[in-house]
Amino acid sequence: MLRRFIGRFSSTASQAPKVVEAWARLGDIAASQAVKNPSAKKVAVAAYREAVTRGQGNELAASFAAKSAFALAEDEYAAYERMKIVSRTSKAQVKELEAKSVKLTAVENTYKRII
Repeated sequence: MLRRFIGRFSSTASQAPKVVEAWARLGDIAASQAVKNPSAKKVAVAAYREAVTRGQGNELAASFAAKSAFALAEDEYAAYERMKIVSRTSKAQVKELEAKSVKLTAVENTYKRII
């Protein structure tokens, strides 16, 4: 039903806030199903990105766009958290720490853009 609404009203400027809200809600639904269905995670990310893109410059849609951007940032932080230092050699550990540091910087920049 949300997809039908999005398809019908996505080109109507007066309905832009509701379209962004629909994309955000679609992302929430897909994210809640991602635990059981890993392919739903891709749908959630795509829906959140669409909400962020369409919500830029629209004051009425800003809250849903911000919520979607925050959900994307949380996914990025979760990916950072999953990174582990598992190597036994010091050279490999240095590379893993550098990769984790780069990811942390990216996550920090993402949060700064949102806030």
